[in-house]
Amino acid sequence: MTIDLPDTVVNPFAGGLLTVLVVPVSASLEVGLLALRERGVRAWTEHLPAVGQEVVLVAGVECEEAPSMDGITDAERSVLGVLDAAGIEVDVRGSGYVSAEAVRRWGAHTPS
Repeated sequence: MTIDLPDTVVNPFAGGLLTVLVVPVSASLEVGLLALRERGVRAWTEHLPAVGQEVVLVAGVECEEAPSMDGITDAERSVLGVLDAAGIEVDVRGSGYVSAEAVRRWGAHTPS
């Protein structure tokens, strides 16, 4: 399956754990992004289809190797804790591990 992404997508992530969240447009994304970045989490928004007045927020925690399921759950809880402390309510759509090699291959197929 090939995913076509718009030319404007800039993914700062080099591989590791990803958590995909849906955030209401009314939320202050800048506050959430800043809070995550201050905790060492790479976070960005993607212009992907979302229902209604929502934005897709992606948070990435870099790691060299695939963690256990408990590690994925712990990282997800950490991301959610930071956003909760910033007063931002989100819906989690999924979390998982993406290898650095997969990110490089994905980037090679992304339009420039």
